[in-house]
Amino acid sequence: MLVAFPRHAYAIRRFEESFGRRAAALRVVSPGTLIPTLADGQVSAVGIERPDAVIHTWWGARGPSSLVLAAWERAGTVVANRVAATQLTGDKFLASQRLAAAGLRQLPCAVTTEAAADRVAAERFGYPCVAKPLGGSSGEHTFLLRSPADLERVASARPFDGVPFLLQPFVAEAGGVDRRLFVLEGRVLGAIERQAPAGDFRSNVAQGGRAVGIEPAADEATMAIEAVRALGLDYAGVDIISTGGGPVVLEVNGEPQFEAVETHARIDVAGAIADWLLARDAGS
Repeated sequence: MLVAFPRHAYAIRRFEESFGRRAAALRVVSPGTLIPTLADGQVSAVGIERPDAVIHTWWGARGPSSLVLAAWERAGTVVANRVAATQLTGDKFLASQRLAAAGLRQLPCAVTTEAAADRVAAERFGYPCVAKPLGGSSGEHTFLLRSPADLERVASARPFDGVPFLLQPFVAEAGGVDRRLFVLEGRVLGAIERQAPAGDFRSNVAQGGRAVGIEPAADEATMAIEAVRALGLDYAGVDIISTGGGPVVLEVNGEPQFEAVETHARIDVAGAIADWLLARDAGS
C-alpha cells in the first residue's frame, strides 16, 4: 500500500510503475481515507484491511492516519519508514538533538512559538538568521531575517500563538548551495547539488532551485548514512551544507520526495525502494 496525497502525483506514478514491473499489487490510498477506529482495544482502519507492507509520503505518518499505521506496524505490517522514526524527523529540533548525540555536527537552533520569543532567538544568533516551520518541508514559509523588521514575516506565517518555528544562523559562506543525498538501507543511492535562484537563499527545487547530479565526497556520504542510522530510518533524503568548519547535516527528511534526485542524478529511487521493500516483506 502507498499512502500518499493526490498532489504527490510523481511519486504515485513512479511507485505504480515500479511495483507493476515487479508484478506486485500496489494499492494507493490518501492519508485521509485511513480513518482510525477503536474497538475492543484494537485500532484499525474503517473499511480497509491491513496490508503486508506500507510506504507513506508526506503526512502519512502524522495526524490520524499515523494511528492506523502504528497499529498495523505492531501487528506485523512492514511500514517504511517506521512511524516513530518518521515522526522524529518531522520535529527538526528533536532530530537535531538526536544527530548531535550521535556526534554529527549541527547548526545551533532554537524553537519559538510566539513573536516575543522570535525576537529573543534572533538576537541570540544575530542577523541575518533563518526561520522555518518546525515540521515544514520544501522551503515553504522559510525566511531569511536580515533585521528585526523581518520578524513580522514569521508572525504573519504563524496562524496563532503556539505554532513552532525553528530559528538558526544563516550560513552565508555556503552561497545558497547544499547537497541532497538519498540514502537507502545504509548506502547512498545518488546525490544532487542544489543552487538557490537569484535573489533567494533557498536551494529547494520546489522554490526554483537548480539541481545537478553529483558524486558526493566520501565524508559527506558517511555523514549521510550515519544520520539516517541515528534517526532509525530505512531511507531518507539528507541535506548537507558546507560551513567554515566543514560539512554539517542541515536536515533529514524521512518522507522524501525524490523527483529531483531521480531526474538529475539519473537513478531509479522508486525501483530501489520497491526491491528493498519486497525483499524485506518476503523475509518477514
